[in-house]
Amino acid sequence: MAQSAIKSYQKKITPAEAQEYLSNLNHEHNRKISIQHVSFLLGEMEDGNWIVTGDPIQFNRDGELINGQHRLTALVKYGKPLEMFIAKNVPNEAFKVLDTGRTRTGGDTLRIAGHKAAYTMASACRTILLYRSGRFDLRAGRNKGISNTQILAFADENKKQLENIIHEAYHVYQKFGFASSPSMLAALLYFFKKKDSQRTEEFFMKYSTGAELSIQSPIRLLREELMKNKAGRRSLYNERDVLALHILAWNAFKEGKKITKLVLEKDYEFPKIK
Repeated sequence: MAQSAIKSYQKKITPAEAQEYLSNLNHEHNRKISIQHVSFLLGEMEDGNWIVTGDPIQFNRDGELINGQHRLTALVKYGKPLEMFIAKNVPNEAFKVLDTGRTRTGGDTLRIAGHKAAYTMASACRTILLYRSGRFDLRAGRNKGISNTQILAFADENKKQLENIIHEAYHVYQKFGFASSPSMLAALLYFFKKKDSQRTEEFFMKYSTGAELSIQSPIRLLREELMKNKAGRRSLYNERDVLALHILAWNAFKEGKKITKLVLEKDYEFPKIK
């Protein structure tokens, strides 16, 4: 007897329907639900960023839900109907290949949209958006909550400025390779220039060359910490720490302070850019 062909269609799913679909969840072939991912999807829905993609809510030939539990759970919490794509009569063996493809990154999204230096730009945008949303104030889960949609929107809105600062960031990175990455430098350039464009130029000139730095210069101390960070087999600082060190050095430099050490206390409060 021939098996039924896969049937696919788009429809507006209500929260009640989503709850009904979830009641037919195949627990054996679905991943454990991620509360963080549900929260992320719910945020996308609430912010109006939800779009219908070709990745459907999938049911096997026994009518069991085998793909889409996170989207449906978020929809129940959202409490309003949303358009989604649905596929029914999917072969029972399909769970073996579901979710095995590489997730599209922010860099992929910007590259497809035609942005230059797409991957560096996406990483810089993410850092900027994380800082602006206060996510670096948290020691855990700080990378959650910034979507490709948000990255693309920010990149489109600030395209020329971002292209210019990324060019500057690469120039600095080529001179001082102990910096974390061109993308982090680009994010720092973005913020520092908003505070004081002229002082930013001076800061990064001295930062990249090491010239004209006194013993108590915060830039000299920053350079030393970054060089120590890459000297051993294991890094002393993670990405959050390196970003914080740059901000502390900038704040001291901008205020004309002379300091004798640049350290991060245990469980430090993430600094604000002055």
